[in-house]
Amino acid sequence: MKFLHTLILLPVIVFLYCQLPADPFKKYENCTVEFTNISDSAVFYISKSVEFNLLIGNPHLIDTLTLSFDDHDTLITLGKQIIIDTLFHFSRSFLSPDTIEVKAAIVRGDRERFSASITIFILGNEPEIISQPKSFFILRPGYACTLGVKATGSDPLHYQWYKDNIERSGDTLDTLFFPYIQPADSGAYHCKVWNNWGKDSSTTSSIVVSEGSGKTVYWKFGILKDTVKEGETLSVQVKSLYIVPPGDVGTLTLLNPSSNAQFIGDSLFNFTPAKRDSGLYTIPVIVATRGGADTSQIGITILPRYFTLSLQAVSGTITAQPAGNNYRWGDLITLTAVPAQGFKFSEWSGGATGIASEIKISIWGNTDITALFIAETFTGCVELTSGSLNTAIKNASPSLKRPGSLCPQEGSYDDGTIKVWGTVRFVFQ
Repeated sequence: MKFLHTLILLPVIVFLYCQLPADPFKKYENCTVEFTNISDSAVFYISKSVEFNLLIGNPHLIDTLTLSFDDHDTLITLGKQIIIDTLFHFSRSFLSPDTIEVKAAIVRGDRERFSASITIFILGNEPEIISQPKSFFILRPGYACTLGVKATGSDPLHYQWYKDNIERSGDTLDTLFFPYIQPADSGAYHCKVWNNWGKDSSTTSSIVVSEGSGKTVYWKFGILKDTVKEGETLSVQVKSLYIVPPGDVGTLTLLNPSSNAQFIGDSLFNFTPAKRDSGLYTIPVIVATRGGADTSQIGITILPRYFTLSLQAVSGTITAQPAGNNYRWGDLITLTAVPAQGFKFSEWSGGATGIASEIKISIWGNTDITALFIAETFTGCVELTSGSLNTAIKNASPSLKRPGSLCPQEGSYDDGTIKVWGTVRFVFQ
């Protein structure tokens, strides 16, 4: 009979045991996983690191932790014996644009599962033209000519060539080829490159197709080369650099006019680079007469120019943004005066003026700037210890004592050169 009772109770006990948590004294409900340092619908770019953290609740009660990308790229699986930290850091990069579901799943010690997920967007890189077309061509009819660009960025990249800002039908490759160029092909060409994430445009390439085999007017040089520094003006007298027929007069013009290059009168070429314009510039120029014209180029190398910025402050400091001692001509700098404890900012002196503690200055040469600070409270009157008012002023005016007050009594000082009558108070700031 006892054996029969045991057989009857055994299935009941097994059933009840299977319905119990693995350990009723452990708080499995606090076993959680959460993404931190990243938000849902976050945007990243290909080849850039996607970094985020996983925050784990009660990691000692977790059997496994699995992190996957779109359910097909499992990155890591951790066993129970090594889950001892509560925060895990991950870094991953992607090689192609996509929409990715990132999922973190845990299996708790009570055999229950828990998961969290976010969706991130991987975008492609914007196009950037890294090789520009040649800036200028002078050709005879029938010659071959090729314009080309090289661009980086995420595929697919699209190209479109323009002549004189008008789209050329069918010219949608990174090169533009003229097998037999003709005078009608003369003009200004550029290329636009775009993809799903941005666009870029090339510099202009000027093509001049000349039909004449012998010229009555012409430049004596192929390319005139010169050098100028940022902020300075290059002036070239070009009258002696071209030939015109006797009795005729040459007229000078720029093929691509710009604000920093111009002809003055009948022979003076002026070029003034703007700030941060360093590099090589090629400027097509034309000399024309009644009987014809000729085109050449002026190649100008623009050199960067640097200046020093010297900052001085007593009873405080000056911060500069961007920080540094040497700056390019035309750079814009933000200066902030920071007083020491017990002092307040008074004014700027030297290469800057004003009473605002933060100012913006442009660097046009070597510059010295001083920030003046004064004490937050007055120190009272300074007594005269001699008959010299000048000496008293020098003793009261050093910045460490400012603001100081000087209250001389009625009388004459410095052998009568300074006279003070009535109540007088000097405050030094």
